[in-house]
Amino acid sequence: MLMRTSALSSWPAYPLESYGAALVVSNDLFNRHTGLAIVCPITYTDREFPFHVAIPPEAKQPTEVPPGESGVLPVSEVVMVDQVKSVDFRSREAKRIGKASPRLLNEVLAILDACIY
Repeated sequence: MLMRTSALSSWPAYPLESYGAALVVSNDLFNRHTGLAIVCPITYTDREFPFHVAIPPEAKQPTEVPPGESGVLPVSEVVMVDQVKSVDFRSREAKRIGKASPRLLNEVLAILDACIY
């Protein structure tokens, strides 16, 4: 799942208008029971790091668009797998903005697995 949330910084002083996109890598069971989501932030800046995964346009699958919002996914180009974070998605007012392709998610999870183990 792709989500948009308030600033992914751990500093709560960031304004809520400062939103960032992220790829959720935790499963629904974990998310529901903890109120947290494990995410990898998404950025426009491609520094060609080995732990960054480019998002091809076909990997972005928009979900149903609520009234008043555009159908364009506000995600950029690179998933930063090395910047994995745990986010309280309720207090940060996270919103689902789309669904990642299985290929993109598998690539991100493989890199994350290599980083952890």
